[in-house]
Amino acid sequence: MQLNTPLFKELLAEHRHPCISIYQPPSRPPMSGHPDAVEFGDLLRKAEALLAGQEGQGAQDARAALERLETFRKDNAFWRQHANSEGLAFFASPDYSRVVELGKRVEPSVTVADSFHIKPLIRALQQVQRYHVLCVELRHVRLFEGDPYRLTELPADNVPKSLDDVLATASTGPDFVDDHDRRDAQAEQNWAPPGRVSVARFFRLVDEAVRDHYSRREQIPVIVVADVQYLRDFLAISKNEFVLKEGIPLNPHGATPDRLRAEASRIVGRQFEQQLQVIKDAYQAAKARHLGSDEIPQVAEAAAVGRVGTLLVDSDAKIPGILHRDSGFLEQALPSDPRADDILDDLAEMVLKTDGQVFVLPHAQMPTDHGAAAVYRY
Repeated sequence: MQLNTPLFKELLAEHRHPCISIYQPPSRPPMSGHPDAVEFGDLLRKAEALLAGQEGQGAQDARAALERLETFRKDNAFWRQHANSEGLAFFASPDYSRVVELGKRVEPSVTVADSFHIKPLIRALQQVQRYHVLCVELRHVRLFEGDPYRLTELPADNVPKSLDDVLATASTGPDFVDDHDRRDAQAEQNWAPPGRVSVARFFRLVDEAVRDHYSRREQIPVIVVADVQYLRDFLAISKNEFVLKEGIPLNPHGATPDRLRAEASRIVGRQFEQQLQVIKDAYQAAKARHLGSDEIPQVAEAAAVGRVGTLLVDSDAKIPGILHRDSGFLEQALPSDPRADDILDDLAEMVLKTDGQVFVLPHAQMPTDHGAAAVYRY
């Protein structure tokens, strides 16, 4: 899962204190009026209580952050717009505010700290992985973006739609092929009608367009849907590193969006589980060679110098304390201490800031009981 996105870069940037993070599930069952706004008001009052006792500039900054959140509470149009949301995450500081709609229900929580609390956000986005679905037919190419809950067709105006699409017929340059598919490509070239490109070249142009205009920007998996023969040929030709080797052998013309979403989500889910198992195996091997650890003080010191390449974090654990990010030194603190935060959350932020991978997993899937497991870069 790609987390080094503009959203996380914003949240991980330096912000004036305090940083307020509120996670809110939807009201169930739906009620008349705007019950979510009422519940948000209750969470906002919890944030006010956590900030009580501030003086001077601290009190002014606290009020500025709370006022940013207050604007959402009073915005009836906002609550109508998000009436069917599975969950919302609110982030506010004196100089910043952002709302993230979540595709996964979250537990209600309020955190006030020196940085935003992102562990629940990582977990929620991890469970709602985005992907592209590329439906390939000789006369009709379509591109969708989806997740486990929805599938939306994209205009994809820069992708050739058929053999006689001007984007295909007007293309120039040699049709490079690998040795393993040169014979098939040559056969296609032999029967291509006037005004059309060969099937092999058409597949290659579609693959390049999706890679250049979508995959390199979004960096999410691409699942190809095509009849069995065309699926095999397209996957053999593809040079897009985000195209999964497992496609959907199905005639796209007769497949409903719900069928495509269900099939694609199963494939992406299996890929994610396989990726996690590889990472957990790598952690066990790294730990045996002293290139990984689940000892929190050691992991914190390694994260402070950018040494952690992959971090697994227990979503069900919380370790209150103060993590000095310049050194990795851990200072014990009571949960009531306004300086205290979840050390596991701070570790996740530090690793993301140094372009490491972070996975937030339920306790049952963790390879350790210590709350975190790290694989070092060196």
